[in-house]
Amino acid sequence: MPAIITTSAVNKNISLTSLNEMTELNTQSNDKMSDSLSSKLSANSALKQITQQTTSTTNRDLGKLHTPLFDYSLGQMITTLFNAVSLPITATAGLAWLFTREAGESDAAYNNQDSVPFKAKGPYVRPNDNAAQGLSEHIIRALTGTADAIKVIGNMVGGGVCLGETLLSRAVYFCMGHDTSKANRMGQVAFPKNPAKIDQAVSDLQLLQYTLNNEMKSGKDMWGEFGINQALTGEQYTPYSQQNLPEGYRIAKTDEIPSSLIKDYNYDSGILKTNPSIAVGVGVFIEESTGTIKLAFRGIGEDPSTAKGSITGSLYTDSFMQSTLDIVERFERNVHYKNELIKYENSQAKKSGNIDADIQQTWHIELLGHSLGGEGVEYAGAMTGLKTTAYNSAGLSALTRAEIGSDRINAANITNVNTQGDWLSQQMIRSSFVPKAQIGGTQYQFAEDTRRTNGDAHFVEAMIDGLKKY
Repeated sequence: MPAIITTSAVNKNISLTSLNEMTELNTQSNDKMSDSLSSKLSANSALKQITQQTTSTTNRDLGKLHTPLFDYSLGQMITTLFNAVSLPITATAGLAWLFTREAGESDAAYNNQDSVPFKAKGPYVRPNDNAAQGLSEHIIRALTGTADAIKVIGNMVGGGVCLGETLLSRAVYFCMGHDTSKANRMGQVAFPKNPAKIDQAVSDLQLLQYTLNNEMKSGKDMWGEFGINQALTGEQYTPYSQQNLPEGYRIAKTDEIPSSLIKDYNYDSGILKTNPSIAVGVGVFIEESTGTIKLAFRGIGEDPSTAKGSITGSLYTDSFMQSTLDIVERFERNVHYKNELIKYENSQAKKSGNIDADIQQTWHIELLGHSLGGEGVEYAGAMTGLKTTAYNSAGLSALTRAEIGSDRINAANITNVNTQGDWLSQQMIRSSFVPKAQIGGTQYQFAEDTRRTNGDAHFVEAMIDGLKKY
């Protein structure tokens, strides 16, 4: 027993000595590890910030941050009132124009002047009616101009009031303890270094670049060389411009365009000829492997000073975007009808028991936009719920965000992709004095390559080249 006790005491002393040494070694090791971790965290501060932003973006209510407190704001009421005042003036101008035209046609028929097509010669006016005709035209122009001016004033006043309501809403939520900072409203994270995502973004941007480059080119009109018989039968040929598209895409055929838009569609270039007063044009492309119709709304292609002027003019109102939504909704109705027909045909094929019968895929729509086109697709995407990607978008005014509403903004499937040096998405939109905002639930950022754009990070080429280097 004593021997055992002595051995135990010796072992205890040895153990205590070893423990002290180990503790000292562990302390030194921990200090080294701490220094190493500190240096790593310091070196990766940007990554830490991105991680924090990613966490914050999953716990925010974008609708509350971007819209007034109430579902229908005072700003919207003001705009609606001004539009209501302009309606009878616009209607009067339209009736006056119809009356003048019908009078001209009647006089032409009375004087046996109808042998020449009406559209070729215009309304017939007897010599002694020239003064009256000129007066009528001046009155019509005055009425139309007055109605347009009332709408513009209403949009600007209503937009300003909506902005004030939105700022008040943020103040209320701030007092309630919510994060209303710009980083939370429009927090950006690094674009994922995922080859598939990068390739998809490059393809999207190439479609937008194609739309911008080809919109103003003269192609065959679908009722021109192509011929009305071929158009009616749906016969197609491969357009000369097909070779310029990204791999896996083609230009939409005439039977894939809504009937109400066929007259405005250039089948040879794949461009929908929009109203000249609208700031954006749209290309219609098909990705057959996924059954996707991609509507690519281009931005402005002028120099930066002109671009900034166009965007500044839409700070408080985005009235031109109603046309963007109208185009998207027509495609939506067209695709819905075709999908219902495809589902019926597929069900009939299954009922027939024919195992060799073709099972057709259904189609869906995606929206792409750059700059002002990005602004348009953010609006249309929020209103329809369609998958939307906006590149260097001009953002939406307070009035438009109020129109969309908090619930739609929260439910929208919108992604914003921006370049780090973009004067629009980084400087203008994220400036404290600019009342516009990007509303995407996910917002990415990456470094541009401006060698082809003379140092301008906004344009599509700078985005494509930056992603290829990413």
